[in-house]
Amino acid sequence: MSKSFSLSQLASILRDREIEADEDFTAAAGTDYGYVAAWELPDGDYLIAYGDNGKTNYDIADDANDLACWLESPDLSAMDTIIQTANVRGSENLTEADGDAEGPFFIVKTRSYYGPTEISSFVEMDDNIGEPREFKTYEEAQEWIDGEEEGAYCTSHNESSAPTYTIVSE
Repeated sequence: MSKSFSLSQLASILRDREIEADEDFTAAAGTDYGYVAAWELPDGDYLIAYGDNGKTNYDIADDANDLACWLESPDLSAMDTIIQTANVRGSENLTEADGDAEGPFFIVKTRSYYGPTEISSFVEMDDNIGEPREFKTYEEAQEWIDGEEEGAYCTSHNESSAPTYTIVSE
């Protein structure tokens, strides 16, 4: 005998048995939903629970790339897309700039926290006004990173290690 369940029933069964979602995300600004939970199913699909103005909806994503599409906003500038890629797909999926390319160059700083959670952002200007710091050459960006990695690093609350840096260009 086979039973069929709605997606909301399946999510409820998983939660009732204290099977936590494999991944919890906050979708990028500009999407119609915020919180997204995903359970990886035996066939590689993902059961997705997502919030939409106080209501929880459910769907199936075919694979990890399809899941990432749930979390990404398609209406971002090139610079915002770089940070979104790092925060949704992981900093290892950033395209590192070619050292021979023409600038400007920017640095993405990725901090790791216990959980595990990673948060990526651009290295900002000296006056911390929120604009990404621009480097004219790849070498200049690498020198800045080398300076940051010199000496001891004091982690912030719940931070698990020193940050990593990736040099990117638009």
